Amino acid sequence: MKKQPKQRTDFNSYKTKNEIQTNVLHNFVYANIAYERIINEKIGINTIFKFFIEGDDRESSSVKAKSIIYSNIKIYFGNDICNGWFIKLGVGLFNYSNYIYETTEFSTIGFGFGFGYKFISSKNYFLELGFEAIKAYTPAKYRKRQTTNFLIQNIPFIAITVGKRF
Repeated sequence: MKKQPKQRTDFNSYKTKNEIQTNVLHNFVYANIAYERIINEKIGINTIFKFFIEGDDRESSSVKAKSIIYSNIKIYFGNDICNGWFIKLGVGLFNYSNYIYETTEFSTIGFGFGFGYKFISSKNYFLELGFEAIKAYTPAKYRKRQTTNFLIQNIPFIAITVGKRF
């Protein structure tokens, strides 16, 4: 007997278009929660909120990020609604504390690109594996060495994300 191909779900009748998720690797360093809204069968908009848990060891690092709000658009290549392989493009706002000369708060912007794979269970739980590289631009007046007007800081993220689609 020939195996029947899996039926594709019609997007208009698809009820679960929201996701809540967290990156289990990042939760050891800072609080991390994300929300994704499924726009159509192949596109999702993701917003990530990360809040660093900062200690009082100002000598160990001159600049520490306090919070990140990062949004990206995910383009999926799977056979069903927003699952399988994806690429993502994003932009984020990074809020920092600077302890070089005195306590100073400042914000900077970053841009990123990433890729990954999303596995979804029949009960709408999912596991997402991915990688993302972000370039954040820091004004020179907030750095120790002022060689250029902006420091281009590379920030790689490895993601092992778990969540629920609802």
